[in-house]
Amino acid sequence: MNTLQKLPIVLFLVLFTFSCNTDENSEDAIPAEQIANSTFTKTAFYQNPIFLKGNFKNVSTHNHEILLYTETLHQKHIFHVQTNEAFQFNEKINEIAYLNDGILINNSVFIGVKGNVSNQLITDVNAISKNNIKVNLTAKSLSYFWTPKENKNYEDIDYYSPTLQRQVPEIVDTDGKGKCDHGGEGSTSCSLTNGNYGSCSVSCGTGYYACCVKGSWSTKQSCHCKQK
Repeated sequence: MNTLQKLPIVLFLVLFTFSCNTDENSEDAIPAEQIANSTFTKTAFYQNPIFLKGNFKNVSTHNHEILLYTETLHQKHIFHVQTNEAFQFNEKINEIAYLNDGILINNSVFIGVKGNVSNQLITDVNAISKNNIKVNLTAKSLSYFWTPKENKNYEDIDYYSPTLQRQVPEIVDTDGKGKCDHGGEGSTSCSLTNGNYGSCSVSCGTGYYACCVKGSWSTKQSCHCKQK
């Protein structure tokens, strides 16, 4: 076989290798995916339930906090839990089910907001985990923040960012510095949907009330808990 005859084969191999590498890089660039849970049917009972599977960055700052970040194809996701008991994950986190007043991690660790855990939630979590819950914890607060990837206000936040450990806590630690646009005294939960400043939802435990503050040019979007 002469050189001219070999050329199409060489070109094919080069293009095939490039295609495979491109596919792998594309997959690596999307740490997690939103999945459907076949055992879960009570979506009407929850406001913003979500099931995610893949890679999560745990950027917790102390052992009474679980702070997780991940990205799906179109969105960025942050989950923040303030636990009543000290707890640290010693294993890789690769799956979560968020159900407003509780979060199931790796189908084995359940954290429910104290005073807000209903019988329905317990039933659903046991069904999702196939009765495999090994750790039960209570929380002072559970919040979920999500935003489209194209949101310019959060374009610097990236799963592979070397400053993620600082950037994510800055989002969840803000109190909005404003009055409660939703929630307020007597409320155990509240949520906000805002394309420009992200969306958020929070559940607050016994001794706290929920407060959601709309984002603006001078105010950070925030869903957080305040002590009574």
